[in-house]
Amino acid sequence: MKNCGILLTLLFGICSKLQPCKAQLGIYIFLIAIGAVLALWSNPEFNIICMLFAFLAVVFGAMRWTLTQYALQIEKISVVNLVLFLSPSATIFTFIASLYVEKDRFVNYYNSLNNPSLASQFLEEFIIVSMCGGLFALLLLIVEFKLIHHTSALTTDVIAKVKDILLIGMAVIVYDEKLSITNIFGLLLVFCGILLFAKFKHNHQNNNNTILKMKSQKYEQVNSFDDDDDDDDIDDDNDNEQV
Repeated sequence: MKNCGILLTLLFGICSKLQPCKAQLGIYIFLIAIGAVLALWSNPEFNIICMLFAFLAVVFGAMRWTLTQYALQIEKISVVNLVLFLSPSATIFTFIASLYVEKDRFVNYYNSLNNPSLASQFLEEFIIVSMCGGLFALLLLIVEFKLIHHTSALTTDVIAKVKDILLIGMAVIVYDEKLSITNIFGLLLVFCGILLFAKFKHNHQNNNNTILKMKSQKYEQVNSFDDDDDDDDIDDDNDNEQV
């Protein structure tokens, strides 16, 4: 379910006019999504409730990255300001969720207040884990925002598929995981889709640069014509004065 989120990122990008509505682009992204699903395919056990929550997470994630691109590229909000606006709300909701998920640990800490050694050990672990995790999460968020600012939400999602390929390769090398024919075929599809997407973006960028260059040349020609007209007017005025 998560690997199909790139399709929603493309859809939201087209609807918000952040991505071109091209058939080639849709085919390449569909190829990457299908390949990512096949690359991680095993024997899944489907659960309706889990699928529903996973689908909602994918939808909100795609909306989040699309709105982030809109804020950075259209509204011209800086990365630092965007992080400052998002961090308080993210911290509050994460803390509320942690109270539900980690409630047993909080209860154990409350019960261990009578034992100073256990209480101090719990506090040390909590501070180390939260500070290190929060620092790495903040750095990751800044890097993602920088990528979206200079490229797009869709390109960032495609780069995430490259990360998935690297993780699968590390799992095979480090943990001696076995890949099926379906997984290998999926990896090939993802790799081909990424190459085609990179070629498409390169050609699209070249076309945009060519159009901008042609517009600038036309503007310069118009200005030169206006300057010639001004010179002719000045010459006519001088002739009239002499007469």
